[in-house]
Amino acid sequence: RIMVIAQGPNHASELAPSNSAWVVAVTDPDHPSQVKQLPATVEGGSWSDDGRFYFLAQCAQDAPPGYTDLYVLNLADGSIQNLSADIEGSIAQENPIVGNGVLQSVQLGTRSATFQLKKGTRKLIPFDSAVVSQLKTNAKHTGWVWLGTSSTQPVALYYAVKLGRSARMLNTPSLLPPQWTPVASRLIKWKSDAFTIEGLLYLPPGAAGRKTPLNVDVHGGPTGAWVDSFNRLTDLLLAQGWAVLRPN
Repeated sequence: RIMVIAQGPNHASELAPSNSAWVVAVTDPDHPSQVKQLPATVEGGSWSDDGRFYFLAQCAQDAPPGYTDLYVLNLADGSIQNLSADIEGSIAQENPIVGNGVLQSVQLGTRSATFQLKKGTRKLIPFDSAVVSQLKTNAKHTGWVWLGTSSTQPVALYYAVKLGRSARMLNTPSLLPPQWTPVASRLIKWKSDAFTIEGLLYLPPGAAGRKTPLNVDVHGGPTGAWVDSFNRLTDLLLAQGWAVLRPN
């Protein structure tokens, strides 16, 4: 069976959430059955072998549209459980991977991570890169690939036999000029009322001991947030002698 997420006609989602979920049997595709327990904010998900459907939908806490939680639907009794209500981070817009537990990408401040839910426990999977996305595997979970990046490393393709072990960067064309000087970001924090704000600060070579012009790069909203990834505009400004601050 297949879970199909349908959008409301005529851009109805611009006025209010309008998605609906339908189960389609492979043996009878002409008669889909609507899953009315799933909310109109459902975005996508993955099946488990025991018939549970893990999906993303609007965050249960008071948050702007676009922030999601990870839920699980038990089709047998129609119950829905929130699996990420107590996570201090933002669930990434990537469907969960179900197999040996459940894997879900999450943004934690300026870094991204992947947590594993298994037998009622949750742990973070370590990666060498500051930002990881597009985590993929095969049906037997015997190999993993993903995109990794940091302030000094353009997006690269990585491979590992098992998550949590050392990964190998695959041979892809270099995106850097031969005379490029990497500049690592610095994570800084400051107080604003009762909130602790984070930002990424980049200083050009030779900035110590002299006045340096500063470019404040402000992201959009409501779900925008800077992560510690490679950015060509930042590198261009650094090469021109500018410092760059990217506040979240």
